[in-house]
Amino acid sequence: MELSQEEIEKFWGEKLASDERIRVRNRRHQEILTLFKSSKLTDLKPLWHTDINEIDLSKQRENLRDDLLDEGFTILQNINIELLFDKMQSGNPEMFREKELYNDDLNDWKISDVIDNWLNKVKLIPPTILVIDKVIDKTIKDTCKLFPTDGKHRINVAYYFGATTIPIFVVNKQLEKIKTILNLE
Repeated sequence: MELSQEEIEKFWGEKLASDERIRVRNRRHQEILTLFKSSKLTDLKPLWHTDINEIDLSKQRENLRDDLLDEGFTILQNINIELLFDKMQSGNPEMFREKELYNDDLNDWKISDVIDNWLNKVKLIPPTILVIDKVIDKTIKDTCKLFPTDGKHRINVAYYFGATTIPIFVVNKQLEKIKTILNLE
């Protein structure tokens, strides 16, 4: 397959733009890491989209399966973060409760991206919480546990900086089950 001169130029233009975005992101990551290491990130306030009309699901890195979204979604407000952890499957609560941002991986750009957004007063999509059941995973035996399918870094940063409640994004197909698990209403 032979590319035209126009296709080659377009490819290289996109490649150079992508490389520049990576350089800018890496530079910002290093700045945030420096602020973090010097304890200058003490007053970070999590900002969330709380209106479903504000959310563009194409910006959700981990897209939900269409069959889960066919009935729409809801944002549940002010969920007690400790209760949420208590209702999660084993492994996740322990990880969040360590209150470690970067752990041993100082190259975790996702943590820095969350911090950067909140430093710049940008609202983020609330974490997506699902009930892991046989519809999602046929190997699951305990069907009363919650799982953050998207937003683990957002939860981690919010909790690290003292959030006691967070909104969560849930699919309507599981809304009543999640409300029951979290003792809502």
